[in-house]
Amino acid sequence: MGIALDTIKKLNVKQFDWIHTNEHDVGLIAEEVEKVFPEAVWYKDGKVEGLKPLTLVVLAIKAIQELDRSNNG
Repeated sequence: MGIALDTIKKLNVKQFDWIHTNEHDVGLIAEEVEKVFPEAVWYKDGKVEGLKPLTLVVLAIKAIQELDRSNNG
């Protein structure tokens, strides 16, 4: 297995309800992502502020490429 796939497997997708709207959603918790893949979070005043979605997409693309390589030799 490759490094991107190993990283993806460590991320925990969560279901949650937004506090202000009570809208149900699914996503990742930035503080948890920081522990696994700090390149995918952004900071404000030295604190985790949110996720970098494009960085996570690139990681997912790399993981798919690794899977394809392992399935096709």
